[in-house]
Amino acid sequence: MSTPLPFQTHFSIRPLVGIWQEMLHSGSDSERTLAKAVLEATGGEEGLTALAEETHAEAKRAIPLLVSALLPVAESGLAVRALSSPFSLNITYATPSYRALCPRIDPATLATERTMLAYHHALRTLYDAETDFTPSLLHAITDESALERYLMFDLDARYCTVRYTGTLPALSSATLEALLHDPMNQALWAEHLPPENLVFEGFTVVRAVDVTRHYAFSQLCRLLLSPTALTDATHFDELERGFRILFGIPDLRVGFMLFERGSARHQNTPTSWFGEDITRHRGTVITGARPVGRSLLLDGEAMPALGGAAGSIYPRVLHADACVLVDSLAAEGAKEGFNCVLHRAGLESVLLAPLRMGDRLIGLLEMGSPTMGALRRVNQANLNEVVSLLAVAVQRTADQEEDRLQAVIKQAFTAIYPVVEWRFRQAARRAIERVRAGNDEPGEASFDSVEPIIFPGVHGLYGLSDIRGSSDQRNAAIQADLTDQLQLALDVASVAFDLLKLPAYDELRFHIERHLTDVVDGLTAEEESRVLGFLQYEFEPLLESLAAQHKRIAQAVRRYRDALDPALGIVYRARRTFEESVSRINEAVGDLLDGEQKALQRLVPHYFEKFKTDGVEYTIYVGDSLVENGSLPPLALRSLRVWQIVTACRIQHLIDQFRSSLPLPLELAHLILVQGSPLTIRFRTDERRFDVDGAYNVRYEIMKKRVEKARVFGSDGALGERLTQPGHIAIVYTTDDEAAEYQEYLQYLIARGLVEPQVETLQLEDLQGVSGLRALRARIAPAAEVAASEPALRLVRSVTGAAAGV
Repeated sequence: MSTPLPFQTHFSIRPLVGIWQEMLHSGSDSERTLAKAVLEATGGEEGLTALAEETHAEAKRAIPLLVSALLPVAESGLAVRALSSPFSLNITYATPSYRALCPRIDPATLATERTMLAYHHALRTLYDAETDFTPSLLHAITDESALERYLMFDLDARYCTVRYTGTLPALSSATLEALLHDPMNQALWAEHLPPENLVFEGFTVVRAVDVTRHYAFSQLCRLLLSPTALTDATHFDELERGFRILFGIPDLRVGFMLFERGSARHQNTPTSWFGEDITRHRGTVITGARPVGRSLLLDGEAMPALGGAAGSIYPRVLHADACVLVDSLAAEGAKEGFNCVLHRAGLESVLLAPLRMGDRLIGLLEMGSPTMGALRRVNQANLNEVVSLLAVAVQRTADQEEDRLQAVIKQAFTAIYPVVEWRFRQAARRAIERVRAGNDEPGEASFDSVEPIIFPGVHGLYGLSDIRGSSDQRNAAIQADLTDQLQLALDVASVAFDLLKLPAYDELRFHIERHLTDVVDGLTAEEESRVLGFLQYEFEPLLESLAAQHKRIAQAVRRYRDALDPALGIVYRARRTFEESVSRINEAVGDLLDGEQKALQRLVPHYFEKFKTDGVEYTIYVGDSLVENGSLPPLALRSLRVWQIVTACRIQHLIDQFRSSLPLPLELAHLILVQGSPLTIRFRTDERRFDVDGAYNVRYEIMKKRVEKARVFGSDGALGERLTQPGHIAIVYTTDDEAAEYQEYLQYLIARGLVEPQVETLQLEDLQGVSGLRALRARIAPAAEVAASEPALRLVRSVTGAAAGV
């Protein structure tokens, strides 16, 4: 068979013969004994020498015997090896395992890669140049089931000689460097080493490895990184094909569903998706499900009716830690409900795997096949690897859909932040110009076709003013409200029993007292759900009939109903007090931040975004690439870093002034995260927001999410209190240079009376994905005169000048 390589190549077993001759004359005793046996089989030493001649008729027939010098006979049946002419995939000899794995390969397969391998071998041999060129020799073949298998080839050229016909060109060091710098430029190499002058003799040892599983898994990982992996039809088709290849099931169909949740007060109602088989999580229940991309159950003309889960495979997976498999839906029972929907869709074998984020069940992976028992071939280890990635992708898709929903509610898009508006205008203008020049179709000037918006070399500044103990305060408020509601319910039951003496009312009183005791002892999400369900579905339906029986009972019922919030139908006094306090703090802190950063914007242009939860957190990005002229004022980053500390002090002073007027006097703790290395940020068009770009930069985002709850090591080396403390500011850093810089700022602010003199240096516990963090912590001085008289911006100017020595 001809070869597409541009060189002259000649298959020869001379290197094999040479190995046996060397063993015969200078090998060990056992090697000489073996070589003598080979001599006898090949007609003596003269016969062995004759085999090295290309024209000898017995040469190729002797290969199976001679190749044992490379591959012991005991291993030849298992080894996936073959011999070919130099750098070719035209096989002259192959082990049984190689022939079983590799079908007949087209001569043009990987021709460019093999050509360049030969060139590099020639460079090493003829010029003694060092090159470790190792191209990927990955080749896809289609088996009888129409699924791809992926083979990785390795060509061992140790038994190939190379000679140059004519005068060998002299290559300068600059030429050699240029060739090695561009190892796949065939035209460049051919210019300096004409291929017609290169002759390769001997053979190549070909090794093949089936890498189908690894390749399919890496492709699935790549696809799942795409924001549209589960929503774009083309991407979903690729994803489904990747599943088929990974598990070796040609007719495999894949679907995903995302669970929707509602209040636990709606449990066991006709609208619950799983009827009475409810999975609770933190006071919520699964009230429905929707497809993500596609779903085996929820797609098609016949959508399943609510409550159709009874008797099907779906409720089982809600309570299972692992996947649930049904070999035959017909045998399982497919005449009605969800099983019937799947069976009508042509499925017989079904596997469901739960998708979890932490301990939270978010949805399901559905796999189905028309073939009975087909899914028994699914490798559990492979499935477990994929499921964790799928859970992230499904959650990300759900988050993106929620973001888009919120964007529609807020006039369909978020206004571009002023400091970077120039870059968006620039990109849009270029898109329009492409259309005008005729390079793109008119419809392609949409936002999706605009060039990526990327800002390299920016510094991130993160700050947080967090309401300390907000979770405990919220739980205490819930506990207080439930206690009040149960006490009012107990009054109704007690009055009814005292007046009417019916045993059922005494039993009702007993159950209320039991719930009241449980709530007072300690409230969990499950207990909250149970109490609310009892009150709504067992106690409140009795109120009308109880009130009609006696005036005093009617008065107790009226007191119970008057205490309920009209909109929520529950006692909401303590929670309203808590939420009102949180809201007033967030509003005050948010307004102060907005006012301060707008003034600072005129001094140092920057990108600013804030979020309100139980407190306020914000992120600032600053860098030359953000501004249109590409140049920030001197000391821009230093100014913003000082502004962070001063503003945290001003926030604390502001809250101190009106804390006593709050319905619930809450306290704030402040945190600043130092990011010394520059980041690259990219505008995410699907989320309409900026985010850090690249795996290294993602570490910054991980730190932002986890550092607030970190604990510090005490003097005895044991983990102690949380880093963030009320009335304190904690500055988290990683390097000594960062610590020294922030110590300068703190010393100046101590002198100005903003911060108390005692500055702690703390070691933080290792967080998941982040280690080696340290922190400076200082108490914010109360009622500092400078805070009342000078805004943060004025202090920024003075501090940056003082710290820089100007």
